[in-house]
Amino acid sequence: MPATTYYLRAYAENMAGVGYGEEVVFETSEVAEFELELAAHPSGAGTLSGAGTYSPGEEIQITAIPEPGYNFMHWSHNGDTLSVWPEFTFTMPGEDVALVANFVHDSIKSTDYWFAIPKVTEGHGWGSKSFGFYFVNGNHPNQIRISMPADLSFEPIEFFLQPHENLNLNLTDQIQQLWTSSPGAMHNRGFHIESMRKVNAFFEVGTQNNPDIFSLKGEKSLGKDFYVPFQNTFPSSNNYNPRPYSAIYIVATEDNTQVTITPTRPAFPGQPANTPFVIQLNKGQTYAVAPDDYPNQGQHPENRLAGTRVQSTKPIAVVMSDDSVAASGCRDLVGDQMVPVSQIGAEYIVMKGRLTLPEYFYVLATEESQTTEVFIDGQSVFSLQAGQQAAFEFSESLHHVETSHPVYLLHMAGFGCEVGGAILPSLENPGQRQIDFTRTRGESFFVNLLVKSGDEDGFTLNGNPLPAASFVPVPGAPGWLAGEFQFSVGEVPVHQTSTMQNSKGTFHMSIINGGNTSGAMYGNFSF
Repeated sequence: MPATTYYLRAYAENMAGVGYGEEVVFETSEVAEFELELAAHPSGAGTLSGAGTYSPGEEIQITAIPEPGYNFMHWSHNGDTLSVWPEFTFTMPGEDVALVANFVHDSIKSTDYWFAIPKVTEGHGWGSKSFGFYFVNGNHPNQIRISMPADLSFEPIEFFLQPHENLNLNLTDQIQQLWTSSPGAMHNRGFHIESMRKVNAFFEVGTQNNPDIFSLKGEKSLGKDFYVPFQNTFPSSNNYNPRPYSAIYIVATEDNTQVTITPTRPAFPGQPANTPFVIQLNKGQTYAVAPDDYPNQGQHPENRLAGTRVQSTKPIAVVMSDDSVAASGCRDLVGDQMVPVSQIGAEYIVMKGRLTLPEYFYVLATEESQTTEVFIDGQSVFSLQAGQQAAFEFSESLHHVETSHPVYLLHMAGFGCEVGGAILPSLENPGQRQIDFTRTRGESFFVNLLVKSGDEDGFTLNGNPLPAASFVPVPGAPGWLAGEFQFSVGEVPVHQTSTMQNSKGTFHMSIINGGNTSGAMYGNFSF
């Protein structure tokens, strides 16, 4: 509004006539207003609202709605990111300003992560406990929101990550109020993580002597039909109070979710083997399924719930946890987040870890009314029905697994006598071209890489090339190479973001981090 001059003169009127006072002149200052312009990049990729003329300090709600075939990335000003949310409140500065809503094609999209924290015994090195989510961001700015939909007392947490930034959300002090604390009962303890970008996320659970990492697999972890593998070679340790146990953890992503569980062994409390039972969960509620008499008979390896089927009417996420596995004098946690049957395959390559004790992987069949034939290194080894699992002890450093129908493959690896666990992606899974990760411990750190022949000279770690000569052919799997690496703290610093890239193609990557007698963690980041 422009400046305005006003002229005033007071007067009074009575029987004697009209009297006038002195003329007064005053001016109003100019009220500054500035232009807010909004533009979409690329042009036509979205519809924007909120442009106009505003005063300094005025708060404006601006919105970007992508057109079909596009996804919103972020709002920017002069190349700097302002927000990664399509709707946000912008405070008008004292000048004209032009904001850009950046869009991309459907190759980048928001990602949901769901997780139920498994319980571990407080008797196993509890003084050095450490629990928390780790988030390692990629090439673009990202915003993440963490909530517990079934627990309204939990205040949602939001934070912003710059490109290649990582963050540890430490939950150690609250862990006993956040994990699913007992089998056979509903809990309001499911975590929902909303990320505007795909982010490498994992949960570190345990203590210095009983750790493992659970890699969060985002939308690939959600489904309606799961089979759950377990190691069934070693028992749970009975040295601790309370006694550790193995369990399946389920979290619902929607209200009124009916979950049908068919345990392969008797399940707590008193559920018979091979007889389905049904539970009802609302959004964010969790449920743990453990072997019957889990503090005692349930500790035996033959009573693991390996092959148990979990079906649901709406998408769920599932976690497998096997606490304080007693392997040749050491005791360590084995666990991972599962994927549904729709994400598994019929061909795998398994790379041996760094265990000094016998190392195993486990093949779990899923095809109903069909026999699944399992071939290892070209030899027929097992014939399995749906829900049946078989263990195979490594005899070589690499094994090629082919099956007549899709299977789960669980690998129990580690370092020394300390074990960890991870489900592996099949070769049908394309893998990644870039994996951003962080090393959480200064103890030994190993990386296993799988890559297609011809792409082995395309690797860099933090910008430094990996030697192509370190990769060897996988017997019986033409076109595939495997490489084993150990990295120092100088090469992969603790709690800093490291980036593994391949400029020529995609790859699969697993990491082992820990000590040979203290505790080891094992995770795969290729889903």
